[in-house]
Amino acid sequence: CVCVCVCFCSAFGVCMWFILCVCFSRPLLTLLSHTKDAFKANTQRNKAIDYITGLEGVNENSVVYFGDDDNAYDHRLFDEWAKVRNVGIVPVAYSGARRVETPIVVDGKVTAFSAWYGPRKVFPVDMAAFAISLKYFLGKDGIRFQPLTTTNMGEENLLLSAGFQLKDLEPLANSCTQVLVWHVKTSTRVDAQFDSQSKHINFV
Repeated sequence: CVCVCVCFCSAFGVCMWFILCVCFSRPLLTLLSHTKDAFKANTQRNKAIDYITGLEGVNENSVVYFGDDDNAYDHRLFDEWAKVRNVGIVPVAYSGARRVETPIVVDGKVTAFSAWYGPRKVFPVDMAAFAISLKYFLGKDGIRFQPLTTTNMGEENLLLSAGFQLKDLEPLANSCTQVLVWHVKTSTRVDAQFDSQSKHINFV
């Protein structure tokens, strides 16, 4: 069961969240949020989480994934998210001025990252790179995004607040050798901006 939350935001803090809860067989739902403290859509993501966790008979083993309006997805990505037990992770193409940002997997375990922020962060990942079991969002201690978190820290802060460590990450997409999601931007990149550390990645 995968709950896909996709956000489309304007520059004025008006965000529409489209929530498709596959596990509940519910139709696409649109939530409109307009908040003064909206920043990097974190407030709006929390609104979507509150909706999902408030559903009657919610299955705690469902999986929550945060989509975005500037990403492109292969439909097979959602088959990968259905495998998540706690927190799953995949490579993301064209993120952080790299051809791909990816976990480094050794013997089935994530040991490091090839990423723009590299060793400067515990989890140098894009929002499109991970999905989390719904059980971590439930209850009074359920995790949420920090609305006014520092730019480029929303993902890491959420993962850390759940108590995740590197060893907890579940590498998917053929041990993180397959790209199934692309961070699409309107800006143009040249070959010199891309790293050479992703030759093992299969761009499907």
